[in-house]
Amino acid sequence: MFNLLVSGHGEWWETPPFTSTIDRFKEYSGAEAEAIDLARPETLRRLEEMPALLMYEVGAGGPHARVVRHGRIRNIVRRGHELAFTFEPDPEHAFLDRSAVLRIADRLGIQQFEQHRTHWAIKDGDIPAELIATGTPERAQRTVAVVAAEYVEARREGRRREAAEMAEELEDFPPSLEKALSLVPARILQQPTPELYPILGIEPRTPEGRNAVVAVVARDHNGQDLPADWSYSLAWFLDLYGSATEAGRLDGALAECATHMIALGTGEGEAAAPVEDIGYALWRCSRSPKLIGDLRREIAVLTDRLVRRQEGGGYWNETREGVPRPGLRATALATVALQRLGDDRYHDAIRKAVSWLITQVIPDTGALPRDAGDDDPEVIATTLAMELFAGLILSMTCPTCWRLEMPGWSPVRPCWEAGRQSRGQRILSRLWCLNISRAKTRCCRRSMAFS
Repeated sequence: MFNLLVSGHGEWWETPPFTSTIDRFKEYSGAEAEAIDLARPETLRRLEEMPALLMYEVGAGGPHARVVRHGRIRNIVRRGHELAFTFEPDPEHAFLDRSAVLRIADRLGIQQFEQHRTHWAIKDGDIPAELIATGTPERAQRTVAVVAAEYVEARREGRRREAAEMAEELEDFPPSLEKALSLVPARILQQPTPELYPILGIEPRTPEGRNAVVAVVARDHNGQDLPADWSYSLAWFLDLYGSATEAGRLDGALAECATHMIALGTGEGEAAAPVEDIGYALWRCSRSPKLIGDLRREIAVLTDRLVRRQEGGGYWNETREGVPRPGLRATALATVALQRLGDDRYHDAIRKAVSWLITQVIPDTGALPRDAGDDDPEVIATTLAMELFAGLILSMTCPTCWRLEMPGWSPVRPCWEAGRQSRGQRILSRLWCLNISRAKTRCCRRSMAFS
């Protein structure tokens, strides 16, 4: 047998002495509990011989409401309408995760309703060893990854109140890349998003991959709250994850992409499509061999238009409130598109663009803003620029010392030391000089938040 004590007060098990009302003693207990009788105080000593779990009600507040304590009850004394006692934690496995306990609720004899009711139950059977093994001697810190995992589980199981409480707890964590990645499963539950499945390691041609296809196709069929670039996402996803069953919808998505790209290629002067829109469409195409192959004519038209719109300084302008401004995001998108999809004709355009982008790095952060002259780092411009900088290192370095001859470059080692480094080490040292990791981290912290 084992004791199960549940409290609806979110801090009841935090500090001794502990009490439990006798009017709910032995609720939801097993058959073996009949031997325990409040009228015979000596029988209460048997409760001290068996293990105990101290748990909070599902939905209870408090900083440790999802922690279950494992140990032994000691010194039980009846005081009026209460049982007072002390608690001795297990020295090796004192703290369990409530979600682990509730996953085997049926096996433990814990009914659904009693998870929401304050009481003292005496359960038949033993606490499984594999559950006890998950316990820790110290209370685990509630990191953003732990809270996010519990939030996703609550959302998946439809426990709305608990999910809402954990959503509030998540808001206390500062924006970070770790937080954003931890919430990817929740985003998929809310809206099946094609690009998120690879992040979770869900592979094509697997049962999980097939479930992903079903979810994405259902969202497409529903047609509500679809982003403007949905056809590109769907075409890329179905080519990678889909089967012959989805071939018709894949063809339809490709046709929608072609129509969109043709529209971007029309118009001249003030009527021309924004560079960011053209660059983004080309970037989406560059992620899929299927899109590159089927839309090669549309791609060729847009890449030629991009090159013709490049300014002499190497950048592309973007109009903000009627005023043309050198755009960092626009330039990065356009340059990545030319680098991925273009040919040798575009090398000079790419070199000029990268040279200009390096001069726009924000000194304090190592990141890039969205437009020239802005002080706030922007994650899209920075991430795309990182790809460009890394890609050009191999083609734009001195063959003697691998020093990149570009404005703003700070070499790590002089030429005479080049012979002491391997080719890979020299390339990595160049990347380190650009502070790429620092730029990405700071930019992501300012751009990603829980929603």
